[in-house]
Amino acid sequence: MATYKNFDNFFKEANPTKKNLKITLFDKEYEFKGTLPATMVLAQYRALKGGNSEITEAEQVGMAVKMVGEETLEEWCDLGLQTDQLTEIISWMMKEITGHKPSESGEKDSESGKK
Repeated sequence: MATYKNFDNFFKEANPTKKNLKITLFDKEYEFKGTLPATMVLAQYRALKGGNSEITEAEQVGMAVKMVGEETLEEWCDLGLQTDQLTEIISWMMKEITGHKPSESGEKDSESGKK
């Protein structure tokens, strides 16, 4: 006899422990889910499988769209968001979601300047 688990029911009943992420940009507050879409893991796998150790610019944009949504990303771009700013936002979100905090790696917190 096989071991069985109904993940549909499990996920419906599970209490999410991840908090949403809030940011302020262009004088507007945004809130995003505190989890990564599984499609991002699949994209990273495909890149590594293809021998690419770095994520391309197109893949970075795709990740941004998956994390903040196409409409929000277009809004930010229309308001003047620069690529380095987008990279900083996505990096911060990834660190918050994965639990890798700057203080754990010795990096300075860009807002407070503290380690």
